[in-house]
Amino acid sequence: MHLPNDSREATYRFIRSQLMCGRWQPGHRVSELAISKELGVSRRPVREAVAQGLSLIDISEPTSPRL
Repeated sequence: MHLPNDSREATYRFIRSQLMCGRWQPGHRVSELAISKELGVSRRPVREAVAQGLSLIDISEPTSPRL
């Protein structure tokens, strides 16, 4: 797969789609190198896409309610 010029945004959309469709389950390890090879981009847009995604979601661990 070869991405358009805005590879960071396209990489972000790819990563999000993989998470949303359930291909990558919680706890599944995915390397930035594997993603970059799959998409045909350098590792930089992968790192930028991950940083963008982490800034948009709450990745904190679920906590039990206090009783």
